[in-house]
This record gives sequence, C-alpha cells and structure tokens, in this order.
Amino acid sequence: MTEIPEGLEARVQWLVDREAIRELTAAYTRCVDEGDFAAWAELFTEDGVYITPERRVPKAELAAFGAEILKDYSICQHLLGQHAITIDGDTARGRIYYAGFHVLRGGDPGRHADIGGWYFHSYRRTPQGWRFAKVGGRLVWASGERFPYLDMIGPKD
Repeated sequence: MTEIPEGLEARVQWLVDREAIRELTAAYTRCVDEGDFAAWAELFTEDGVYITPERRVPKAELAAFGAEILKDYSICQHLLGQHAITIDGDTARGRIYYAGFHVLRGGDPGRHADIGGWYFHSYRRTPQGWRFAKVGGRLVWASGERFPYLDMIGPKD
C-alpha cells in the first residue's frame, strides 16, 4: 500500500501528482483507441521506451509500432482499472490493470480479440508534466479471436 506523506503541502502535492499520472494513463488509452499514435508517442519522455518480451521500442518508433499492432482492428477500447502508484520525488512507478477489446475490420462486431492484464509503468516529471519513461506489461488472459501480437505483450513463460 502506498504511504501517504506527512504534512499538508506534501500531501496536496502527492494528490496532485497521483491525479496527473492517472490523467496521463487515461490519455494513453484514449490516444490508442482513437488511433492517434503520434499523440500517444508524445506521452513518453525523450528516452522513453515500450518494452515487449522481444524488444525495447524507443519513442521515435512508437507511432509506427502502435499503428502496426492495431492495423487489423476497426474499433479498440482499452479500459483501465486499479492504479497502484508509488511516487518518489520526480519519478514514479505504477501497476495498472487493463482490459483491451479489439473489433476486427469487416463490420462484424462479434469478431473481436480481447486481452487483459497489468501495465507496469515508470514515470518521470518533465517540464511538460508527467511522462512515461517505460511501459511494459503482463498478459494475463486472452479471449475471442487470437490477438496476433500476443508475443509482443505478454511475458515468455
């Protein structure tokens, strides 16, 4: 459980930082669901990376990476659940539950590839506000059509 700091000023800053980080994660899913991968990449620090079991995708490649992974889907919806956020000055870590629903192109909403698990985030405070330094995750479940990029999301167990 996250430890709440002592003192009014420290507590207010802690609450503001937590809310800013929650807004950042909401922007992450909104950008992905709307297919705005350039905006998604801008949510990362200049040295930020998206980590898969196979590779580390740097910020400069994120827009193309996101577009490639979701090219087969006409609709995406990513839902976020519990946020466990630990703040340490100008850095923070988070574990966020997610469920992602992906409707295949072709108009049949009954054909979808669904996945869920946890995101593991590292954040850094920048002059533009909180940004992702690292994003990784753990795939816990998959349902429906096979999501073709499972190896890019889940660990190699």
